[in-house]
Amino acid sequence: MKNWIIIIVAAFLFFSGCQKEDSILPMEEYALKTSTENQTVPIGEEIILHVGQTVMVVPDGFRITFSTVSEDSRCPTGVNCIWEGRAVIKLVVENRENTYEVLLETPNSQETTGPAINLFGRTIKLLQVAPYPEADHQITTKEYRIVLLVDELETIGEDK
Repeated sequence: MKNWIIIIVAAFLFFSGCQKEDSILPMEEYALKTSTENQTVPIGEEIILHVGQTVMVVPDGFRITFSTVSEDSRCPTGVNCIWEGRAVIKLVVENRENTYEVLLETPNSQETTGPAINLFGRTIKLLQVAPYPEADHQITTKEYRIVLLVDELETIGEDK
């Protein structure tokens, strides 16, 4: 009789451990989920976002969403290129009254959009687009992340 009770308890424990629970996510998915919910970042602190993530900049109260990577022509590691290339990202920046779609490009690029923009009395700078391309790996949208900095208003386009 004792053996049957032990077997039944063991089977119960085994099968209850096999239930899928939605609140338990793999670590990477958990990090993505928690970082997108009510994430706030103060002025002057670096912001890391994956595609689709939104952050609120405090105390100003405007939101920045990393919409997509519009272009990634950076020269992959392991390849000889004539031009180093660039990455262009699209952000949606909004407050209560206005919504703007803006393009920013990697800081080393000398093209038209540049790595920074002034909006809502602040300067938003693109510091990095990761991962960096490799010759034998196609980067998926889910893999992209950016580093931004929202800081005091600066004059853009002039040498300092």
